[in-house]
Amino acid sequence: MRTTQLFAPTALPQQTYTIGNKTAFRMITLPGMENFTMGNDEGEEENNSWERPKHNRVIKPFALAEFPVTQALWTMVYTQASAQKLKFDEELLRPNPAHFPGPNRPIENVSWDDVHEFCRVLNELLDKPDGHFRLPSEAEWEYAVRAGKRETLYAGSNQLDEVGWYDSNNEKETMPNGLLAPNAFGLYDLSGNVWEWCEDDWHSNYNNHPRNSEPWVDDPDPAKRAEVRVLRGGSWFVYAGFCRCAYRNAWRPDGRDFDLGFRLAAPVPESG
Repeated sequence: MRTTQLFAPTALPQQTYTIGNKTAFRMITLPGMENFTMGNDEGEEENNSWERPKHNRVIKPFALAEFPVTQALWTMVYTQASAQKLKFDEELLRPNPAHFPGPNRPIENVSWDDVHEFCRVLNELLDKPDGHFRLPSEAEWEYAVRAGKRETLYAGSNQLDEVGWYDSNNEKETMPNGLLAPNAFGLYDLSGNVWEWCEDDWHSNYNNHPRNSEPWVDDPDPAKRAEVRVLRGGSWFVYAGFCRCAYRNAWRPDGRDFDLGFRLAAPVPESG
């Protein structure tokens, strides 16, 4: 497929992880940025009030998965956890819950709560500390989708058909990961296919935003957090405007639907 990306994918450090002697997923190390410009102002694209104001964030280096979590990876974690008799919440980490089955399609029909249990079990399986594999913050997600720049409307192109699945270019269902072009960081399917959960509580605009790239959470006590969480990226089910780099959405943390998925993030060792 011909693309009109403004930037060729950059060769960034990668690490591949295996579960049960099978290749499971790959993480790409993103370099971070001292003054990443996030959000939109009036007059830009078809912006909304909840995308404003445009502002700067300090993004620490972190790792992000090349693809949204696949059904194959979800099933691998569930199967290995069951085989090793790990304790997990069977209401949250279930056999493949996807509405559109296919091993290389993104997992969907998963809630923010489901995802947290998945990450907890994945960390245990891979002998990682609690919280190592996690959801990205909203600032990390927007930095990743833009590859630190603001030259494209979607993840790597101004033409959504080149980089993302939305309501006008699919068979009214999710599509396998990686069929379209990546963005400049070598990340696939950040625009469209499935909405991606972020760690943050929902805020109706960026007023009083954090300065750094940590999740914007109202209270460290889980019982006092906001009623809804952030979703980014759009999906196969929505029109192109919802798949823009700046567009924000939200839903309750126990909500599930046939276009709600996620992507893994992780820290990287600090240099020096």
